[in-house]
Amino acid sequence: TRQSMLKMYEPTAENQIKVRLALESIAKTENITVTREEIDEEINNIIEQSKLDKEKFLSLMTDREKLDIKSDIAVRKAMNIVLDSAVENKDLPDNNDSENNSETEQENNS
Repeated sequence: TRQSMLKMYEPTAENQIKVRLALESIAKTENITVTREEIDEEINNIIEQSKLDKEKFLSLMTDREKLDIKSDIAVRKAMNIVLDSAVENKDLPDNNDSENNSETEQENNS
């Protein structure tokens, strides 16, 4: 049913909203700016991908949609800051390492 489908996707949607809000906060804190050229480039990419007539597309685009594009670019830049700042923590085993370590420990204990 529709309700069960909504319930199933609710955690994913909530997570996406939280990530978006966090990235928007980072963009604001880091004073990330978006240039007119970046917005125009993004709009041109959308037009190219959608294969729509440029003039018609631009005439239908609202100011709100342009602000959304600007926000998306800022969020993408914030995400890049986070990714560039990320450091690998070698002290934390991933799932594969845990399995390999258990096997190694068993072999060493034999």
